[in-house]
Parts: sequence; structure tokens; C-alpha cells
Amino acid sequence: MQNNSFKAAFPAVPQGFHKSVCGALDNLQEKEEKAMNKKVTFKRVLVAVAIAAVLSTGAFAAVVGSSWTSAHNVKGFDTLPTPQQIEKEIGVSAHLPQSFSNGYAYAGSTTNAHEVRDADGNKTASYMSLGAQYKSGADTVFLDVMEEIHEESESLQPQYTANAGDIKIEGYEYINRIVPPDYEMTEQDKADEAAGKISFASNGSTQTSDTQIRFITWQQNGATYSMLTMDSPLTYDDLAGMAKEIMEQ
Repeated sequence: MQNNSFKAAFPAVPQGFHKSVCGALDNLQEKEEKAMNKKVTFKRVLVAVAIAAVLSTGAFAAVVGSSWTSAHNVKGFDTLPTPQQIEKEIGVSAHLPQSFSNGYAYAGSTTNAHEVRDADGNKTASYMSLGAQYKSGADTVFLDVMEEIHEESESLQPQYTANAGDIKIEGYEYINRIVPPDYEMTEQDKADEAAGKISFASNGSTQTSDTQIRFITWQQNGATYSMLTMDSPLTYDDLAGMAKEIMEQ
């Protein structure tokens, strides 16, 4: 774990967001950063999922590798936005459900403006996304929609795959472990991090805590969709079932 891998300025958002997002993606393979304008790397998509879907007010900035990724809210929707409203805000149309057959219901959304800057502060990418929350009891599914990502390098290997017609759904999962700033990684820690099982980050806390991150992503009609959960009982198949309901809208 790099000592400076976690630096962030937070709005008033839930502590679970801090634990799950900040530095959580540092262990995922960094892909070639040839992204400009609408071409952003897969890792940036994951950052967009975590930031845009969960962030409800204010602004966010965090170090991911050697780059800064930031986001700020543009507009909020208490009621479900129409496909036309979504296209006007983020440049791509999306049909979102009011609720899913498993009981998760729409609980609000925001459009978010993102910027990615390199270590020298130069902007390498900018894009818009829509982040929506669907709740059932105490559990939340975070749905993110943005313009389709065109990869220029090999994708990370998914831990789950499913097909819905000609659309491929890919799933990823890891543990985000928050550790004290002076934490010394063991050899087992290093092996787990290298294998992509655990991501280590520090937010100044003196306690160690784990958050299970699971998400799926797919592309349809010019849009990239991602659904993310934190310590959720939902399985990959559950999330894929929700994704198929979106595809059928």
C-alpha cells in the first residue's frame, strides 16, 4: 500500500462511501492511459461507478494511482428522470425502471461531471454520468450510466460473465480494506493485493475494516451501465437479473 494512495476531500456523505471508494480501486490493474474526452480507461469507469452512483451532494476528489479523479453534482432528480432528460444531461439516452421485481425501488439520482487529471494536473478526460440509487430495506444498489467506453487496451478479467442476447454482462468483486496509516503489509497481504482479492487503503482511521464490493457492467445502445453493491446479500445472478430488467425497458 502506498502511503499517499489515499487523499480526498469529502462532502457530507455516509461513512460507508468513504470506506468503499477511497483508494479501493488502487489494486486493480492500471491500463494504458490514452484516454481523452469520451475515451476513458476501464479503471476510470469503476471510479465513476463508485463516485457518481453514491455521491448525492457536494464534490469529491481522490487519488487513484498517480492521477486525480474528481466529480461534482450538476443536477438532482427526486423523481425518475425520463430517457429524454437523461440524454439532455449526459449525452446518451437510458430507460431506467421505477422499481425491480426483487423489490428494490428508485430512491433518487444525480448527474455528475467528472474530470481525470494526471500527476502534473493536466486534464486527461472529462465526461458526464447519471448515478441512481435503488433501495430495499437497508440495502442499496448503485446504478451508473455514462456514454459507451471504447477500450484501447485489454480489459480486466471478469470473475463473472452472463449473456442477455448479444449483450455481455461482466462481474467483479473484491474486499476493500481500510487500514491505519502506519499499517505494515504482510507477505500474505501483498499476495492478496497482487491477486486482486483485497484492496488496501487508508483514511486516517486507527481501526481496520473491510467492505465487500461487488459490481457488474455492460454496454447497450451507446451507453455503459454499471451496478455496484457494498456488503450486500445480492449475488451476481441477482444483479444480472436486475440488469436484464433494465435492458427490457
